[in-house]
Formats: sequence, structure tokens, C-alpha cells
Amino acid sequence: MVVKQNRNYSEKKRIADNPMNIFITRIFRTFFFLGIFYFICFLTPLEAKNRQQKKDLQNHYQNNDKLISTDLPVYVPGRLLVKFKSDPGTNIRYRQDSSLEDLYQTSGLEYIEPLYPTNTPKTRYKSSHPSHNKNNGLYLLHFGEDAPIKDLVSLFNSHPAVEFAEPDFIIHIDLESLCPNTSALNAGTTTPKTSTTNLNDPYFHQLWGLDNTIGSNDADIRALDAWSFTTGNPNVVVAVIDTGVDYTHQDLAANIWTNVNEIPNNGVDDDNNGYIDDYYGYDFLHDYPDPIDENGHGTHCSGTIAAQANNGIGIVGVNWQAKIMCIRWLDADGLGTLSSVCNSINYAVMMGADIINASWWYYNNASMKNEIRKAEEAGILFVAAAGNSSIDLDINLNNPRRYPACYDLSNIISVAATDKNDSSGRYNVKLTITENDEDIPDGLHLPL
Repeated sequence: MVVKQNRNYSEKKRIADNPMNIFITRIFRTFFFLGIFYFICFLTPLEAKNRQQKKDLQNHYQNNDKLISTDLPVYVPGRLLVKFKSDPGTNIRYRQDSSLEDLYQTSGLEYIEPLYPTNTPKTRYKSSHPSHNKNNGLYLLHFGEDAPIKDLVSLFNSHPAVEFAEPDFIIHIDLESLCPNTSALNAGTTTPKTSTTNLNDPYFHQLWGLDNTIGSNDADIRALDAWSFTTGNPNVVVAVIDTGVDYTHQDLAANIWTNVNEIPNNGVDDDNNGYIDDYYGYDFLHDYPDPIDENGHGTHCSGTIAAQANNGIGIVGVNWQAKIMCIRWLDADGLGTLSSVCNSINYAVMMGADIINASWWYYNNASMKNEIRKAEEAGILFVAAAGNSSIDLDINLNNPRRYPACYDLSNIISVAATDKNDSSGRYNVKLTITENDEDIPDGLHLPL
């Protein structure tokens, strides 16, 4: 037994003393300790820095109404959105225009890329305007993280080959104020009047914006009268550009648009539109083909537009049959970027939406207007929220104006809101169309 143990020991020692084994062991130990060192020195501080940046951003935008319109908001470090007067290509060594090449070198440009794919669209898409068949749109220019963005904006805007340049702003949308808490509804003391409808959706009686039984007579959109003519068209596609959409929701699933030319989850861009697996739409904030809603705001808006009727659950939308195209550009906290919202609008245009819904607002910028103008050229209606700050956007010019609601484009319908007694209350006023919005029950989140 002793001899056998000694023999095993000798064999193990012989293997351990093998030069190759020693080398491999040392390499393994080196990489192991380097990995620990990298995690401690780089990843942990980076994670803490990211958390702090997000916290600072949220604090910066805690009260949007107090931001001065001339202030430069927070932006993505080292990045510019630029529209050139002619297609510059993606080669930094730009030989056709030596002044542009000089601009690239002077600015410290690292690389340039089109904001969205250029190999689209196909003839099957509704949008066939020439501007969508070539990339005459926006470019993302990348510099070092410490690049002086304000100086670069001035430098590029002064160049004759540049139509406009601006930072890739980080945008925070106050989703809570746009989609108020609805708990007060269930605690109300007003006794609803009987609604004259045969709908079997259990929470329809709470949707006073459609048929007002708790406030002033006719302080609603007279949905019942409209439904006597039509309950909608399944060929109408509404792109909801927001926090995403819960496309699996049982009150929405039947009315979700799908990209029929894309095979889901196969890792292939089947329709060659530049996006892989964009079956329900796309998440442009994370560059990912799953636009699922992690906040609820986009789902709420989608339900107001097109929740299924007479299915015995939840609520009913204004259009019983419209299809919702799910597009995400905001995270669960309402944070997004200017480049992601521009990409979202471009996608809706490219994929043939009839209407784009934008239930949010930001400040004036050239990039977003550029994309909405492309929607205008394609004949797409753009519905924008006027905001919730009790100001007349056409009169109170001392206050920062709300965009896209205030862009002077013919395809924009700016929607203000009223309460159940037809008062504008805390809502902004713009144009002639209103929606009934105060204390609207979020039927898609009520118990089913």
C-alpha cells in the first residue's frame, strides 16, 4: 500500500514538473489575477460611474419646465448628429472635398456612420419617396469621449458642406406626468350614469373620454356616434414610438402589426431592411429586435388607440381594428437619445406606417424635424402631445416650446387634453384637437 502511494506521488510530481504543465499553470494564474485586477480597477468604477451619470441625468431633468431653452442639455459624449448637403460617404479620407477632409482631421473624427441602414426600402413598402431610397439623412460622427462637443457643433455648422450639426442629446421624458396615476378613479364618489353600449369590455364604463357618464355631457370624443359609422380599419398601421409595447397583452395581441417579410428569431435579416428579426418592430435605444415595454407608457397609449373590442376583458380602443407597430426609444425610466428617436421615426416611415404617435415632447432640434419632414413627404400623419404644463404654446413664448408639437409641418396634429368637465386644467393648449386625458384609467393595467 505504501509503495503504491509513493508511486502515485511520484507520478503526480512528474506531471507537475513537466515544463509545459508549469507554463500552462503560470499562464492560467497570470490571466486569473489580471482578470481580478481589471474587474477591481476598471469595471467596478465604470459601473459606479454609469450609475452616477444616470442619477445626475435624472436630477438634471427632474423638472423639465424649469430648463431654459438656450441651455445645452445633456448629450452622449463624443458623438454628433450631422446632416450634410450631399452624401459624404463613410470614408474619413474624403478625397472629393479636401475641405471636408480637413474638417475631419481638425475635429479629431474617429469614424463616421449613417444613422440608419442604406440598403432599403423595397418596393413593397408603402413609402416610396425618393428620399428613402438613398441615404440623404443623418450621420453619426464619433470622436473621443472627452471631445469638446459644443466647440465641434460650432465647427461643423460653420462648414459649407454641412446642413446642420448638433449633439446626440440624452432625452428624459416625464412619463408619470404624461400618464397620471389612475388610483383616484376607483376611489371616486361620483356615481356613473349608464352607458348606452353593448360592449362587453368590463372597464369601458370608466373610459369617460369615449363616452362621458361621470362629468359634463358630451365632454368626450363621441366615440359611440363615430362607431355607428365605422369601428376602424385593420389596414391602418399606427407606429407607437415610445417605451415599447407589450405585444403579448391579451387586449392588444390581436391588433399588433407584424413584419410579414421577416422570420422571427432566426438571426437573419430576411427582408433586407437592415434590421435582424424585427418582427414586431424594433428597440432603437438598445439596437435590439425586441420592442417590449418595460415601463407601461407605450402600452397604455397603444391600448387607447387600438385595444381589442368585445373580447370580454379590459378596455376598448378608439379604433377597434388598427394595427400597432411597436417601436421603442425610451427605457423604463423614460430616458432615450435623439439618435434613437430619429431612427425610430425613420423606421416607421420605411416600414409603411400610416400614422405615427408621439405621446411625449422635447425641445427644438434639427434632427427630429428632419425625420418628421420625411414622414410629411411620405404622406404620414404625425400625432404629437402638446404637454402637461398649463401653457398656451402659441402665446406663452417666454416658456420653452414643446416639440414635435410645435414644428411648422403640415402633417403634424398637436393634441392637447381636457378633463371630464371639458376644462384644459393643467394641460397645454395647441391647435384645435383635444383628447380627454385627465384621470383616464389605464385599462391595460387594470385587473382583468
